Amino acid sequence: MPRTTTARSDAIAAAADLFRRQGYAATGLETILAASGAPKGSFYHHFPGGKEDLATEAIRYSGDRVADRIRYAAAATSTPGELVTAVAAAQAAELRDSAYACGCPVATIALERAGQSEVVAQAADKAFRAWAAPLASRLRETERSEQDADRLARWAVANLEGALLLARAAHDATIITDAAALTAAVLDRPAELPNPTRAAADLV
Repeated sequence: MPRTTTARSDAIAAAADLFRRQGYAATGLETILAASGAPKGSFYHHFPGGKEDLATEAIRYSGDRVADRIRYAAAATSTPGELVTAVAAAQAAELRDSAYACGCPVATIALERAGQSEVVAQAADKAFRAWAAPLASRLRETERSEQDADRLARWAVANLEGALLLARAAHDATIITDAAALTAAVLDRPAELPNPTRAAADLV
C-alpha cells in the first residue's frame, strides 16, 4: 500500500501564507520548502509547472478557505448588509492580529502575476466570484434581479478588497469597517434602488 505524504498540501499551505505576507516575487522556492518541510526532490513531481503551479494552487487553497468563512457568516446573518459587516469585521481583526503583515491571500498573488499568467488570473477570478456568490444569493432574496444581485455582490467584494489594501498600507483596520458600513447601507436599501454608484453618492 503506497505511503501517504502531506508534502504537497504542506507546500501549498506554506506558500499561501508566505505569498500573502511577502508577495510572489519576494518568496523563493527554497523559503517555501524550508517553511513547509517538504522535500525538494518531490517538488516538481507535485508542481510540474514550478512556482506558477504552486501559486495557482495557493490561490485555490486560500480562495476556498475564505469562501468557507463567508458561507459560515452568511448562515449566521440575516441581511446582505449584516453579511458584509460580519466578513469585514473578521477581515479587520485578522489584519490587526497579523500586525498588518497579512494582505488578501488571493490579491497579493494576482496583483503580481495575473497580467503574465492566464492560469493565475483564472484562479483568482474564480476565487473572487466564489466570495461574491453567497452575498449575491442573499441579495436575490431581497427581490433584486439576478443581474443586479451579481453586480452588487461583486461591487461589495471590490470595496472590501480595496479597503484591505488601504488599511494595510495605513495600519488602520477601521478603513475596512468604515467601507463595510457604507457598503452595507447600500445593500440593505430597497430593491428599487438604482445602480451602486448613484446609491453610494446618496450616502455622502
